[in-house]
Amino acid sequence: MVHMNIAQFVALSMGADPYKVCGFQTHSVPLEGFLEKAGII
Repeated sequence: MVHMNIAQFVALSMGADPYKVCGFQTHSVPLEGFLEKAGII
């Protein structure tokens, strides 16, 4: 299950960088699998 803030999800859907803008490297839940499946990284 993916846990992220709605603002992060909206920014990501608008093309924001997942690490520089959304700060996914600070999540305690790994999101790399989700980002790969979504074609973002």
